[in-house]
Amino acid sequence: MTEQTHYQAIIAEVDHYLDTLADPLQAHSRAYVQGLSQGSFTQMMCLLPYWLQEVLPVSAEVCHRLGTAHFYMSWYYHVQDTFDVK
Repeated sequence: MTEQTHYQAIIAEVDHYLDTLADPLQAHSRAYVQGLSQGSFTQMMCLLPYWLQEVLPVSAEVCHRLGTAHFYMSWYYHVQDTFDVK
C-alpha cells in the first residue's frame, strides 16, 4: 500500500465514526475534519507509525490503529488551540 492509501483508510475510518454522531454535531465535525485532514502536519502524524514500522516492527493493523489515534489526538489539540479551551 502507498502512503496515500494508508492515509485515506485512516480518514475513511474517521468518516465512519462521524456517521454515528447526531446530525448537528456531525455536520460541524465533518467540516472541521475535512479541513484538518488536508493539513500536511496531520497527514505526517497519521503516517508516522508506518514510517517507523522498520524500526519497531508491528503489524499493518497496529499501524492503522496508531495512525487513527494520532488523527484523533491532532483533532483534540487543534480544537483546544483554535478555541482556546482551558
